[in-house]
Amino acid sequence: MWITLTADAVKTRLTKPELTALLGAARQAEQTDAGLLAEAASSVASEVRGYVSACSRNRLGPEGTIPEELLGSSLALVRRYLFTRLPGMKSLYDEVRQKETEDALTRLRDTAKGFFAVVAPESPAPAAEQVSGGSPSITKKTRRFGTEDGV
Repeated sequence: MWITLTADAVKTRLTKPELTALLGAARQAEQTDAGLLAEAASSVASEVRGYVSACSRNRLGPEGTIPEELLGSSLALVRRYLFTRLPGMKSLYDEVRQKETEDALTRLRDTAKGFFAVVAPESPAPAAEQVSGGSPSITKKTRRFGTEDGV
């Protein structure tokens, strides 16, 4: 199933102190709480869709959606986005969170290579939004000239 990454989903992966610190930093940077979380979710959803579309066997779901199988990985990337974006938040991006980000990126790379399968969407995005998974291979043809060619 393909789902929308929402601000509410993001909140489920943040502790109360983390959320309080993030929202306080957002207000100091003159951003709204909802705007910050929505921006993070949208940015990460686009990144995840890029990995998914890199595998030619995958089809993208409706715009802005991600495969449910990648929700955990997506939320780890949202935390990275939030903790590294606002001043004073890098202290929250500890070794455990960094390891979660590394694991999430490994899963996304595996998805891009076709090593981790995602369910096809019930309603695929229009063909114009589907991204081809790689470019065609073009090989160089070598021409030989010499006495064996009769030249």
